[in-house]
Amino acid sequence: MLSQTMSVSELKFWINSAFLSLYWVTFSIPGLLIKKDGIKNGQNLILTSNLFNFGFYLLLSLSQIDRVFPNYKFHFILSLGLIYLLFAYINNLRRVRNISLLNTCLGLALLTISVPFKTSGYNTTLIWTIELPLIVLVGFLSNKRAIRIFGLILAAVLLNKSLFKIADSWIFAGASLTFDNIVLLVSIACFGIAYGMYKYYRDKKLLNGEGYLAPFYAIASTMYLVLFVWKISPDAGLTLSFASLALALYFLGFFIREDTYQFVSLIVLIFVFFRVLFNIDERYFSDLGLFFVHLIAISVFFIIYFLQRTLKSKYKFTDYAWNSLMILGAFVFMFMLFTDLPSDFISLSWGTLAIIALITAVTLKDNFLRIIASILFLPLFIRLVFVEETFFSNSLQFVTYLVLIGLFFAAYLLSNTSASGSKKIESLSFLISGSFLLTFITWRQMPYEWITLSWGTEGAVLFLLGFVSKDRLCRYAGFSIFSITLLRLFLVELSGLETVYKVISFVVLGILFLVVSFIYNKYSLTKK
Repeated sequence: MLSQTMSVSELKFWINSAFLSLYWVTFSIPGLLIKKDGIKNGQNLILTSNLFNFGFYLLLSLSQIDRVFPNYKFHFILSLGLIYLLFAYINNLRRVRNISLLNTCLGLALLTISVPFKTSGYNTTLIWTIELPLIVLVGFLSNKRAIRIFGLILAAVLLNKSLFKIADSWIFAGASLTFDNIVLLVSIACFGIAYGMYKYYRDKKLLNGEGYLAPFYAIASTMYLVLFVWKISPDAGLTLSFASLALALYFLGFFIREDTYQFVSLIVLIFVFFRVLFNIDERYFSDLGLFFVHLIAISVFFIIYFLQRTLKSKYKFTDYAWNSLMILGAFVFMFMLFTDLPSDFISLSWGTLAIIALITAVTLKDNFLRIIASILFLPLFIRLVFVEETFFSNSLQFVTYLVLIGLFFAAYLLSNTSASGSKKIESLSFLISGSFLLTFITWRQMPYEWITLSWGTEGAVLFLLGFVSKDRLCRYAGFSIFSITLLRLFLVELSGLETVYKVISFVVLGILFLVVSFIYNKYSLTKK
């Protein structure tokens, strides 16, 4: 009874299939018979009928096959796709381009759709990925934009399917060739090949409104590459892996002249920035190991910035992006020194970083780096005023403090050599900061009786330096210190010091004022 029921079902199936096939052939034949010199409206009518015929036939036939022979859906769709490709070939021989293009797209779509009926999961993704560059190649060789757009749709489906599915599990698999890793490697290669074809035709100026697709495939391939590096790298090596990847992507973009890869390297470096900022690698390394990991990662920021500086990008946004990167690099470097070094060395390391940045900026005539160097001196100034001064426990720390103050004066001399316009304000800020810090530290650390004398000596030294270097600002700074000295001398020391210290202060300061006055008058006469 079961056999007889199945025979009736099969009989119904074959009768329905024969009727549907006859219907399908009836509407498909005119598309094969039309010639190149046929009426254009006739071609459009056949295009429309052919498309509706395809959809109607596929829908009804699939429902029939799914009910009676569910295991043969793949064979049916694959065969139908091959038939439509054969129709496209016949149309192309008869030079009926529009119908040939429609049949080609329908055939490719059917071949693509048939894959999930035979395989599943990563197998489908792998087959579609290999299919992608072939579709793009067919689109370029046949000069059919619609085929290339179909490839774009397939690429979007792949990105949605593979990236999110593979990213579902971030389990470290190591560098072994697991199937996930193989799919990612094939994806990198296939999307890269598609990018290469688009770049070739774009450079030859053979693309009409599709130039944006070259960056699209470049970004897609690098997304797969980033995911691949993430999956094969252990957690402890992610920071260095991504820093190396960013540098490699930048060089790749430089050699093939593709800004897209350089933008992606910027995005990867932002990821590195946050890993360093939040000390994510802290649980994997010792303090010294963590310091060197961060140092190597941050050095990539500066390497890429100086490489970018030597290039002339046609996009202004590129310069802004890499300038922003330099700011991030400098900020995270200072933060790294703050978190990874002992407190005794923080200020010294900040000062060294700031003065090196300024020397580099002046040498290379890099105005943006010069601004960054000036900004780096600001937290150093704040730390010297509010933090370092309270930590003096030995003479070495005091000497270190004086060395850091000397860095401000060195920065003034460096910036003042080429200062003009707004740069004068920058150099003046260094001079004011250094003078203030020196005055501040003598006030806090010198014995009460010798503060005024120390300030007078400081003012005299600044005056003399101003005379020797013919620097008006330095002389003004010395004059300001002298003014403060006189105020303290008459308002504080006359009533608050013992007679011996008063005599010493008045005599020494009087001699200093006379010497400075003599040199100043001599300088003025010589100038006249």
